[in-house]
Amino acid sequence: MTTRMLVHGMMAGAGLLCAQFVCETAVRAEEPPPAPTTAAVEAVPGTTLEELVALAEASSPALRQAAAEVESMRGKAYQAGLYPNPVASTGATQLAGDESQYFAALSQEIVTKRKLQLDQAAVC
Repeated sequence: MTTRMLVHGMMAGAGLLCAQFVCETAVRAEEPPPAPTTAAVEAVPGTTLEELVALAEASSPALRQAAAEVESMRGKAYQAGLYPNPVASTGATQLAGDESQYFAALSQEIVTKRKLQLDQAAVC
């Protein structure tokens, strides 16, 4: 066996070892860490499980985001039950000194046949 073959064999072995290490590390990274046992939670002096749960709920960004989404949907459901806002518009069709023409308009959509209830049901 030549030195070259020996070096290539060692490099191949090292490559396989590295590949195995990377694969094992990736598998470990995907696995969630084990949950603390009740004994570990109770070992904290002066803190109950209920207090720890309340602390986790208060500081969880996922729960805050979910609460914001709930409030957003409540607002949309409330808005769906209201009549549409009136629309006011103004403008000038012709600007020519004394012969200038201006206009103003006010429009309001008239809701008929339970459309508000249907809109509200569609949002909810």
